[in-house]
Amino acid sequence: MFVGSMNACFMTTFLVFAKKTGIDLVSYKSNAVGHLEKVGGKNVFTKIIVRPQIKANASRDEIMAVVDHVKEYSIVLNSMRTDVEIEATIIDE
Repeated sequence: MFVGSMNACFMTTFLVFAKKTGIDLVSYKSNAVGHLEKVGGKNVFTKIIVRPQIKANASRDEIMAVVDHVKEYSIVLNSMRTDVEIEATIIDE
């Protein structure tokens, strides 16, 4: 659920910012993986990687600007002590 909440928050925040900037989204798919390790005798997520695949009627630069904006303003991402990496793939038509 921890990893899923990061993935879901990134997606919903992306959808909001894409709409606000006028980007016409064609498709959005994403998966996320969490790296679980024992630290100080406790299991903790040490890293989460979110991999969205985005197709939109916009330039690569416009889409990546929204991705960067989401990185800055995602509530869940900003609340985690875990390292979070976003590996966005832009799908060209």
